[in-house]
Amino acid sequence: MFANDLAFSRGCTDTAEAYEQAAAENDVLQLVWRLAEEGGMLVPTWPLVFMKRRVAFTNRQPMELGISYGFQYWKGVMDSETTQ
Repeated sequence: MFANDLAFSRGCTDTAEAYEQAAAENDVLQLVWRLAEEGGMLVPTWPLVFMKRRVAFTNRQPMELGISYGFQYWKGVMDSETTQ
């Protein structure tokens, strides 16, 4: 199973506000980290995939589902490209 972030587009969603609006419209999946107690602290163990909202699929052909990576992920990508 594969999913991509369908919300991010260079030049169109380069701000957190623009990204969040596009993610609300285009992405139906969300990663949430499972947490476990370790030494009195909560630590992430592995990501789980959840549906962000109720969706009815009526397509007859296969389609791609969008998953939100989060604006901080894309900001890190853009920042690393400008420092190279």
